[in-house]
Amino acid sequence: MADFVLYSERDDRAFLIEIDGKNSVVLVNEDNDRQTERYLTFRRAGWDVYYYDYLKRYKSDRTIVFGELKEHADKFFALS
Repeated sequence: MADFVLYSERDDRAFLIEIDGKNSVVLVNEDNDRQTERYLTFRRAGWDVYYYDYLKRYKSDRTIVFGELKEHADKFFALS
């Protein structure tokens, strides 16, 4: 299951938001392998997956981090 799904009713499209981030340094190797497997499962199912690096949230200005998410969403939904 994804952490969040961003859905556009207008476009009838959605993408997954994974909060833990693909480069998480707090997971043991086994969990990293599960995370990669999970990502590949989502991709095989046709999902666009956006990784939100939660560590960046604490180290950067929230405006920058949420701006990156907004930019990804704008590009994704502009494709329709």
